Amino acid sequence: MLNHSTGAYSPEYGPAVRAGEEFAAAAREAGLWYAGVVCADTAGEGRLAFERLMAEHPEVTAVAAMSDQAAVGVLQAVEERGWRVPGDLSLLLASASARVAEMFRPRLTTLEPPGAELGRLGARMLIDRLESPGSPPAQRLVPCRLVIGDSSAPPRGSGAAR
Repeated sequence: MLNHSTGAYSPEYGPAVRAGEEFAAAAREAGLWYAGVVCADTAGEGRLAFERLMAEHPEVTAVAAMSDQAAVGVLQAVEERGWRVPGDLSLLLASASARVAEMFRPRLTTLEPPGAELGRLGARMLIDRLESPGSPPAQRLVPCRLVIGDSSAPPRGSGAAR
C-alpha cells in the first residue's frame, strides 16, 4: 500500500493509519501476503516507491494508493517496465472519487468516500463543538464504496480468467 508520507501528513493522521491497518487485516483474513505500507504522495515518490517495492518483493501483484498523484507515478513505473495494468498489476486508488478515477487510463478501481455524508457530518460536528467547546471531539467512521474500474484483475500467473 502506498500511503501518505509523513512530510505531507502527521504520522498519526487517522485515515492513513486506519487504512494501513485495515489493508493488513484484510490481507491476513484472506490469507494473502501483504508487503506493508510505503509512503508516497507525489508522482515521483509513487514511481520510486513502486520500483523499491518491486525490487524487494517482485511477487507483488497489486498496489493500493492513497494519493492520486502517487498512482500516476505507479502507472509510469509500470509502463517503463513494459507491464500493463491490470494484466501485470492491479491498482486501487483508495479514498478518491470515481470521477478522479475516471481520469486515469485505465480507469482505476477506487474506494470512494461518501462526500456528501462527510460534509454533513463535518458541519454537524463543528456545530456541536461550537455549542459545547469542552466536550471531546466526536469521531465517526463511514464506509467507502468500492467502484470497480478497469485496473483490477486476478493476480498474474493465477491462471484465472481476466
